[in-house]
Amino acid sequence: MTTESTPIPTRLRTAPIMLLASGLLALSLSVAGCYYYRQLVRTYRDGAERQLMAIADLKISELRQWRAERLGDGEVLSNNPLFSDLVRTLMDHPEDAETRRRLQDWMGKVQSSYNYEEVSLLDAQGQPRLSVPAAARPLSSTVAQRLPEVLRSGQVAFQDFYRDEQDQRVYLAVLVPLFDDTHAHRPLGVLKLRIDPQCERRNGICIKVAVENGMSGQPLFFRIFPFKISSSVFFPRLIQVGPV
Repeated sequence: MTTESTPIPTRLRTAPIMLLASGLLALSLSVAGCYYYRQLVRTYRDGAERQLMAIADLKISELRQWRAERLGDGEVLSNNPLFSDLVRTLMDHPEDAETRRRLQDWMGKVQSSYNYEEVSLLDAQGQPRLSVPAAARPLSSTVAQRLPEVLRSGQVAFQDFYRDEQDQRVYLAVLVPLFDDTHAHRPLGVLKLRIDPQCERRNGICIKVAVENGMSGQPLFFRIFPFKISSSVFFPRLIQVGPV
């Protein structure tokens, strides 16, 4: 007796093929999606890095320009024979009230015009002779250690961040050597231009700069807030502010 085999329906024969094709399609979509996601992340990361580098380059350029300007302030005073003559007269005759007044007026104009926190005249031994504002304080040990080097080199020097022992605050300073060219380039002393990095001074008032977050690609906006600044920060504190 002959047994005939039952034919397998077409849909049953193609089911494994369809299942395999569906699996391959799903796998392909998953691989493509993963690749696209990684490319997208890399693109955004590269864009963010370029933004950060552009901001960093801009800030570095601004800092270099600002530092060069401060050294330029010192060069103008160091090479001014009239200012040096007044300093020489005061050092030789400290009782000369007229010379003291003229020097104090000059130093006051330097402080207000160039936004320095304090302008101090030190003799060759580092002793304060005149200061604007008038309340003179003992010299910081960090600055005192720089004075012989500045007088020896005869070059205007920039003192990087240092902490003052008196008020425990952090400052910067420009150190300007002064010489008496009428007596064999005799060192007269150093003019110290002290900078408070925690604030910008406008007409003698310390103001604070707030920066809006610019990481989204939008420009940075600056706003000014006049108030007392905490001594716990070195730079103006970054404050998130609303849209300008």
